[in-house]
Amino acid sequence: MKLVKSILFVATTLSCALAFAQDGSERSMQAAQQFRLAQQEAREKNELRVESQRLVKGEDKTEKQVSEKSEG
Repeated sequence: MKLVKSILFVATTLSCALAFAQDGSERSMQAAQQFRLAQQEAREKNELRVESQRLVKGEDKTEKQVSEKSEG
């Protein structure tokens, strides 16, 4: 009888551990997906910021050239 109880206890413990492991795996996959999305969003924002800076610098150069031509 003790052997049967021990086997049932081990089987129950292993099935619970498996259930928790699967749940943890799903959560970690969701967290990894969210992390990848956040990285992609940050990369896109950075690219937009760099492009905006480039355009602003280009406008500054154009304004300087126009003012030099009107003075000259």
